[in-house]
Amino acid sequence: MIVQIIPTRYTVSGKVLYDCLEEKFGVGKVQVIELDDGENWKIQVPRELTDDEQIEVIRKCQKKRRARTSGSAHSPTSPISPT
Repeated sequence: MIVQIIPTRYTVSGKVLYDCLEEKFGVGKVQVIELDDGENWKIQVPRELTDDEQIEVIRKCQKKRRARTSGSAHSPTSPISPT
């Protein structure tokens, strides 16, 4: 297993990063170790990610981040319960 670094600014959370890596390598073959002092995720993967693969994982994480932030708690068409 190889340990690599992914900057946190490109990800939503460790869980989202884990899910993106798991899609690439398969279930149980990756691990998000921890945040280091420089606020980078340490990941453990079966082989070193190429630059293109890192970009692909980062884009997937960014897409999931945009999906989370674009939704709102109350849409104009959803009923709001009285308080």
